[in-house]
Amino acid sequence: LINKAKSLFPENNYYPSVEINIAMRLDRVDEARMKIDDRLSQDPNNPNLHFNRAVLYYNLGLAITENINLDQNDKLDSLDNVFKTSIESYKTSLQLEPTNDRALLYLLDAYKANAKPYYDLERNLDFLALKNKYQSESDRLKNEGNIRISDAKDYAISYIEMKGEEISNEDIATIYPIFSILNDYDNLINILNISITRDNTNLEYLEVLRSAYMGKKDYENAEKIYQMIINFE
Repeated sequence: LINKAKSLFPENNYYPSVEINIAMRLDRVDEARMKIDDRLSQDPNNPNLHFNRAVLYYNLGLAITENINLDQNDKLDSLDNVFKTSIESYKTSLQLEPTNDRALLYLLDAYKANAKPYYDLERNLDFLALKNKYQSESDRLKNEGNIRISDAKDYAISYIEMKGEEISNEDIATIYPIFSILNDYDNLINILNISITRDNTNLEYLEVLRSAYMGKKDYENAEKIYQMIINFE
């Protein structure tokens, strides 16, 4: 299922307030952080400030991800700290403003970004070089990724409940990989069926949906989806 989720981690850039964004664009990240922290010290219950702080750290994480000069272990440690800070700031923003659907959706991307480096490392393992150690290392990296994304499931479910049938196709593309990674077949089937009902020509979704039915041993529905895939191919 993971391999079939081609839109697993969209490269989204989110932008905070204009003044802070200017500092970020000028590579003055410390200045931007100081501005936000100063404002939060004066207004700690402002959900928008916590949201801006989350966005700042999320974008900082993306910048670290793209830095090819960092040692791999140093990069992983930095990313873990930065994305966790982003996640906690989004959570605080949501505690203060529970109906902020944008903060909830962005939180899901932060969870995925925090897990992504470990899935990337697992996918790029050299089987020949590792030989007998390959499987244990593969399992370790997958487990590390799963640990970092597991809490996202409850927030994904909350977002679906908030939006109901009005959930957009773009939102579905953000959410379904979480269920796919965690083998949550029921929620994966439910959300993909919403999309397939609107557009049954998305082969990627059809393939993931068929795999989810197979995972549940629901071979009758798996066969129905397979026939839909054949018709389009």
